[in-house]
Amino acid sequence: MSSEGVNIIYKFIRKGEVVSSQSNDENLRPQKNRIFLDVGNDLSKGIIDQHQGIDGIYINGRQYQNVSGILCACPYLLLENIDEDAKEVEVVMHTEPDFDCFASAYIARELIQNRRLPENYEDLCEYAEAVDSGKMKIENGNVRTLYAVAYAIEEIIREENKNIRRSELDSMCLIRGIQLIEYAMSRLSRLSIGVKSLYNPSIILSDGIFKKEIELLNEDYKRYEKDIDSICKKKIVRLPVKDKAGMLKSVDALFWKKEPSCILHKYWARSDKNSPTGTGYIFTFIPWEPCRLDVDKQKMFSELKIDINRSNRVILSVDPNSDVYLKNLGQLLEKYECIKEKELKIEGKWRDRGILRYQESWCTNNDPWFDGRSFNYTIVDAPRAGSLLSIDEIENVFIEYTKTKVERSINRFVIPFNYDHTKYKKLVNELSKSGIVNRRSFSKERTDYFLGFIKDYLYGKKAKSYTKEDCSPAVHFELKTEQVFLNADKFYLSLFKYGTGVLYFDVEKAGGEEISFEELLKFNKSVSNIFRSETDKIENTLKKHIKDEFVKSLNIEQKELMIWSIMELDRKTVYKHELQEMSYKLSNFMEWDEFNKPDEKIYNIENFASLGFSTNGGAIILVDNDDLDGRVKNKIEQIYNEFQDKYFDIFLLSLQKRNTMIYFAQKLASFKSNRSPAKISKLRTVLLDFMAQGWFSQITNNKFGAEIYQRWEEIFNCSTLYNEVVEQLEIIDDFYNAKNNNKFQFISSIFFPAVTLASIYGVGIIKLETLYTIKEGPNLRQGWIIFGLIGLLACLIMYLGWKFKDRD
Repeated sequence: MSSEGVNIIYKFIRKGEVVSSQSNDENLRPQKNRIFLDVGNDLSKGIIDQHQGIDGIYINGRQYQNVSGILCACPYLLLENIDEDAKEVEVVMHTEPDFDCFASAYIARELIQNRRLPENYEDLCEYAEAVDSGKMKIENGNVRTLYAVAYAIEEIIREENKNIRRSELDSMCLIRGIQLIEYAMSRLSRLSIGVKSLYNPSIILSDGIFKKEIELLNEDYKRYEKDIDSICKKKIVRLPVKDKAGMLKSVDALFWKKEPSCILHKYWARSDKNSPTGTGYIFTFIPWEPCRLDVDKQKMFSELKIDINRSNRVILSVDPNSDVYLKNLGQLLEKYECIKEKELKIEGKWRDRGILRYQESWCTNNDPWFDGRSFNYTIVDAPRAGSLLSIDEIENVFIEYTKTKVERSINRFVIPFNYDHTKYKKLVNELSKSGIVNRRSFSKERTDYFLGFIKDYLYGKKAKSYTKEDCSPAVHFELKTEQVFLNADKFYLSLFKYGTGVLYFDVEKAGGEEISFEELLKFNKSVSNIFRSETDKIENTLKKHIKDEFVKSLNIEQKELMIWSIMELDRKTVYKHELQEMSYKLSNFMEWDEFNKPDEKIYNIENFASLGFSTNGGAIILVDNDDLDGRVKNKIEQIYNEFQDKYFDIFLLSLQKRNTMIYFAQKLASFKSNRSPAKISKLRTVLLDFMAQGWFSQITNNKFGAEIYQRWEEIFNCSTLYNEVVEQLEIIDDFYNAKNNNKFQFISSIFFPAVTLASIYGVGIIKLETLYTIKEGPNLRQGWIIFGLIGLLACLIMYLGWKFKDRD
């Protein structure tokens, strides 16, 4: 193209190419009379690009996110790289030229031709920036706009030129695009001041030189609707909020499964009121036609016997007008891209690692995923060479994008049970005799954390008892087994003297394993769901160490599973406003998507830990805030270790109080109408013994530990349960007192005739003599009759007494 004696040659290179004097490719080296526009990864004489800048380029305090604006603000970057007598100038742009390419090429031509900026250039630069940043919207379905026509140019050229090569297509698109800008600027200059704007609907005439583009656009919405019905899926995703660290927001998302058939895809999506929440699809996931590999790459894969002949391209973006963005997503995708290269053993062969596009640790080559830095992270694009990740793999990485990652964790699954407390000593002896069961001992640091009498109770010191038994109130065992349950080959058993105990095992996630918090929640939920069907495995494990008759006495049939979870999260992936919800769900066997309303049962430790309480168990979540002096990191390490022993022991103390009270209540209820005073008396004695040894309001002098204990007391309603059991006993006492009064009245009524008869004899109305002094005759017979009646009465009383006893 010639401009007043200067021949302008347009060339195209791939998006994101790095222009450098050290480049091996001559076409990627800066030189006089060569201008790079919207490509080159630099801002210097002859190279005008903004993609390398964080959130664009700042010039004299103003932000620019497009090359047109930078070129107008700094025209010397072009002019000083062109000889005054130059006959030929190369203008190098990226392939698939867009609106910013059209506008900047138009401005560059004016500078080269006239050494000045074109008329009304400010309007063009402002409009080009709105288009390039993606902020344009379709208003009331109107597609007769400057930017919409620019999108339609390539489609019209493709329709008119079948099988056209990419290089020819790029040239024809650029020429047509410059023609579009010329047309619009000419129309703009003829508009009156009040309506002089490139946004004016009349800037493009429907019957003008762009009639074909307008007609194509008029049918575009129908193609969008067809895409929605056939090749799209709708979701709601969570994305980080701009300028609010640690905050996420749910937005509507639209995923295309393959290349869209419509032209204004993301614009239709963003204005679609039929999205799940009616706000439009803020996020779009758009695959494009796979990139065909060049001959050298095909040969490389063929030699490696890898069946790959195309690479993939996906553009992920959000509406720049929204308050969410995709910061760090490009880095995450690049991480998985490098992993893929390593799996295929093509590191350094697929992408050049000589010149790095970004001088940052995550970037190891000159063609990484574009992270959208120059557009405030509102768009992410695949490498120029395309991605070796499949479309599904790219989508999965995005889904993982806002998921919190777990650094390390211990999930302790706790199975409470009860048993006949009268068999406690036999169970302890049976376990102690087993050759593969070890009686556990505990460190002095762990035991000294508690007050003296608590230490004696919890860790097995013999204590004076109100019962006939005189043995340790609690014993703890370690059970090793060949029968693995959920990858756990070691079980722990804690047996308490008063009819309760717990069986528990740990599932640990060590550092280095990749797992998200959501996946961990799903795992815990699955364990809870399968626990019922796997109870027999646990019972079989116990049978190896305890006689079958004792295993049967352990009431595991309750099938109650509890959790004690300790975890540290990757601070880079944590959204702190979600920590309370995370603690709540972790301690309640909930999945992330389950509805919940976290209550006050959350305890925050400064700003690096959140402890959740529930009747299903407890959970502590730790987050390193990257403090400089390491104080928090040391504190996290301390808490992580202490929650495995000391704070778990606090949890056990409260749990056994609750379960013991429930056990006593069940025992009382089991007597039903056949209550036995003797049995009730024995149970009362055991309860008294438990209250003397196992019921306590203070367990440690440590302030934090004491507060945690009080929280568990509230969660388990220990005081309420105690009052209910005591009230139940009082009701039983009242029942027996009333029953004894009835017996006394009944017996009194039986003896009343005898007492009356004795009174009559006593006053002399009837003379009473002993049988030895009565002589033969009527008196003797009378005496024997009275004696017989008294005997029968005695037998009747004995019989009735026996019947009452039998009823007890």
